[in-house]
Amino acid sequence: MSDEQRRDSCGVYGNEIINTPNIDALAQSGATFNNAYCNSPLCVPSRSSMVTGQYVNQIKSWGNNMPWHGNVTSWNQILQENDYQTISIGKLHFRSTKDNNGFDEEIIPMHIYNEIGDPLGLIRDEIPQIKKFRSYIDDAGPGESSYTSYDTMICSEAIEWIKTKGVQSGKPWFLYTGFVAPHPPYIAPSKFYDIYSSKDFSLYKHTNKTKLSNHPIVNDFRYHLNLEDDFSPATINNAIAAYYGLVSFLDFNIGQLLDALSETGLKENTYILFCSDHGECMGQRGLWAKSVLYEESVGIPLILTGPDIKNKQTCETPASLIDIFPTVLDISSVQPGKKTAINKDSISLLKLLDEDYDSDRKVFSEYHAVGSPTSSFMIRKGEWKYIHYNLYEDELYNLKKDPFELDNKFMQPDHQDISQELWADLLKICDPKLVFDQAIKDAGQLLERLGGKKTLFEQESFGATPPPGI
Repeated sequence: MSDEQRRDSCGVYGNEIINTPNIDALAQSGATFNNAYCNSPLCVPSRSSMVTGQYVNQIKSWGNNMPWHGNVTSWNQILQENDYQTISIGKLHFRSTKDNNGFDEEIIPMHIYNEIGDPLGLIRDEIPQIKKFRSYIDDAGPGESSYTSYDTMICSEAIEWIKTKGVQSGKPWFLYTGFVAPHPPYIAPSKFYDIYSSKDFSLYKHTNKTKLSNHPIVNDFRYHLNLEDDFSPATINNAIAAYYGLVSFLDFNIGQLLDALSETGLKENTYILFCSDHGECMGQRGLWAKSVLYEESVGIPLILTGPDIKNKQTCETPASLIDIFPTVLDISSVQPGKKTAINKDSISLLKLLDEDYDSDRKVFSEYHAVGSPTSSFMIRKGEWKYIHYNLYEDELYNLKKDPFELDNKFMQPDHQDISQELWADLLKICDPKLVFDQAIKDAGQLLERLGGKKTLFEQESFGATPPPGI
C-alpha cells in the first residue's frame, strides 16, 4: 500500500511521463482495476474502512483523530484467527500497537501521533488554516526526508522478512507492507527527482485557480491549506517533479520486494495486491493534498496478481477499498465467522474479474473531516459521478465526456433524472443529514475532551505523522 498516490500516476494507467516499470510489470502479470476508489480521501478514515470493509459512517472513523482500534472485525484478524501468520511492516495509521490490530508482529509501525492524531481536525464550524502546508510546495525538490528514509527502512525490513521468515514459515502468511511515498513532503531522492526536473507539466491540467474551480468546497480547502495565493509556474512544475520522483522511488522499492519474492521462489504461489489509501490533487483546481471527492483525490491505483489470475487483465467496473475484505477471504478460502458482517456493497475482486462490465455497480466515498464545514458524499455509477454536500450545491459529472470534472451538470434541466437516480442510490447507503449530524456531534465531544476549540486554535498543526525511530 502506497500513501497519497493518485490513480493516473502509473504508466499502466496511461501516464506517458511517469517511470513506473515495476508497477507496470505487476499489472502485466495480473489484473488492473481502471476505476478504483478509496472510500474516504484521508489517511485514517480510508485505512479504517479498508481493513474493516465497512464505510466510514458505519464505523465512525470520521477523521485523522478517530482511527480503527481493533473494535470492528478486520480481514487480517480473521486470517490470524484461521492460523495465518500475519505481519505488518511500515505505515498502518491505526490507533496504537496496544490494540488488537490483527498482526502477530508489527515491524516499525506508524500509527496516529500519541494515539490522538491531529486535534485541529476536529474543528468543523471554523476552518483552521495550516500555514506550514504551503512550504511543502515552496520547498519541494531533490533530497532526503524522514519519510524517504522510513520507506527505505520499510523496504529493507520487508526484504529481510521475505528471505528469512517468509521462506521458513510452516503455515500460510500475509505480509502487509505500508509505504509512505508519495505522501508529502514533496522531497524525492535526487536520482528519481532528476528524471522529471526538466519536464514541462503545464500541459497536463495541473493549474492554479480557474474560473471552473470555484465551488465552495475548493475554496474551503485552498484556505485551509494556505493555498489562496497562486504559486509560480516554476514552483508548481518543481513540486510535480518531486511528486513524480517519489512515485518512481516507490516503484523502485516495490521492484526490490518483487525481486525478493522471485529469488526465494515464493512469487509463483503468492498473491500480490497493490493499492493506495487515496489520491493527491497535485495542483489541479489550485489544490494540493486530498480530501475532496474529485478523481485526482479519490481515485487510486488497484492491481491484483497471483495464481490463477490471467495476465494483462483489465476491469472497468468500479471497485473500491472495501472490496479487499471479500477478496482476501476469497483468496484464502477462509470463512468470516457468524458474527462478522460483510458489507453488502462489497464484492470480491476475483468475482469482478469473472463478470462482464457492470454499469449499475455503485461505488461510494465520503468525507467528514478537517478543512470542511460540510460532509461530502460521492456515488460513482457507470459514466456518472454525483457528489452531495450538506451545506453546498451538489455536483454531477459525466466522467466519460468530462474526465477532469469541469462541467457541473447538476442544475441543468436535462440531467435531473440522473441526479435523482443517484440521489436515490445514495439514500440506500446512508441518510446524509443523519451522518453529518453524527460526525459533527462525535467531533465536538472529542474536541471538548481535548480542551475545546479555543485551546486547540492556539496550537499549530504538527503536519504529517512523524515516522518511528527517525
